[in-house]
Amino acid sequence: MSILKRIHDAKTLWSIILPHVKQPDDRFFAIWCGEHEDRTIEQALSRTAIKFPETWAGDAGNVYRYALGTSTHIVRRQREVAARQAKAQGSNPPATPAEMRFCEQ
Repeated sequence: MSILKRIHDAKTLWSIILPHVKQPDDRFFAIWCGEHEDRTIEQALSRTAIKFPETWAGDAGNVYRYALGTSTHIVRRQREVAARQAKAQGSNPPATPAEMRFCEQ
């Protein structure tokens, strides 16, 4: 899937899950989609919606930072679990999604 399609999908998902928070600019989505898989972005948006419900009224920057931090935390956690599983099996840990995309190019 192209990065433009992924950005469009992420923006659409944001408007559905967080309609009460102004969307960040396109650069935010470009960086976010370039660094994280779609599933990670979906999970981060879901957790962000729980943290900032529709009754919340505050700075949108807090929401943006929370969403980015959450996605980074999700990826870190996935890597830790994969490394533990690989260690238990006696093999090398799997490549990260970013490393896999780099190898495909």
